[in-house]
Amino acid sequence: MKKRDILIITVLSIAIGGIAAGVAYDAGLNLAERARATKTVVKPVAADKPVFVEPHTILIPQVIDVISKTNEYRVYKGLTPLSENALLTQSACAKAQHMIDNDYWAHIAPDGTEPWYWINQTGYIYSRAGENLAYGQRTSAKVSAGWINSTTHRENILGDFTEVGVCVMYGKYQGDSNSLTVAHYGKPL
Repeated sequence: MKKRDILIITVLSIAIGGIAAGVAYDAGLNLAERARATKTVVKPVAADKPVFVEPHTILIPQVIDVISKTNEYRVYKGLTPLSENALLTQSACAKAQHMIDNDYWAHIAPDGTEPWYWINQTGYIYSRAGENLAYGQRTSAKVSAGWINSTTHRENILGDFTEVGVCVMYGKYQGDSNSLTVAHYGKPL
């Protein structure tokens, strides 16, 4: 077991298994919805020792690991690795925060807000975008494996994207203390 895995198990009380969802969108040209970027505070969490994690904390080592495993799989399949994009990371964190704050599990929020809204809010201009969601996994390795073993998630991981932003957030979610992972994939216009 890696030290990062120990950190998650020690710090988080998460359901075994987890849930995931994936969706993609082509020709996302809804420029009218673009507005100022949402500010997201990122709090680093040490990977080498257990620490107290406050609700709505972004787990940096897990973010790095999800991106790394995504790129390892892309390279294994003969594709170019995705570049991390700060705007996509920002949109993924805004979506994660909204899901935690409003306690829903869906690509489309109960108020009708679609995944592309969060990407548009940052000013990221894309020709193609995608979103993968997961919650309840004990490790970032389980998040990545779950996505790779799911057709729709794998399509996003191996899709015609060049950039990615990932947010792994911890908070009271779905009736328990949980982690929530959001990945936003993009291809600039």
